[in-house]
Amino acid sequence: MLIYSLVALLLFLIGIDTYLTLRIYEKYGPEAEENLILRQILRNNPRNFVIFKFFDGVFLGMVFHFLAIHNFKVALALLLLSISVYFYVVHNNFQVLKG
Repeated sequence: MLIYSLVALLLFLIGIDTYLTLRIYEKYGPEAEENLILRQILRNNPRNFVIFKFFDGVFLGMVFHFLAIHNFKVALALLLLSISVYFYVVHNNFQVLKG
């Protein structure tokens, strides 16, 4: 049950990151996105960016689900690492928006 609660937290952070990235895109344009792949997706169509982030979240959730079945400790460690990274990304996005 712990894994699923943490996956939900990760998905929530991914959602916040997506929202903030779109706000940054509106304010500064696609060049503000540091990830080259996501920058290109934003240039083409911001709706595709949202779709990409949705499927990214679903894929990560599935990976952590199956990993937890086989090795709980590894799944927990990687999930906590992913959450830490997304906390940093969300914090960074807030700093960019404050400008």
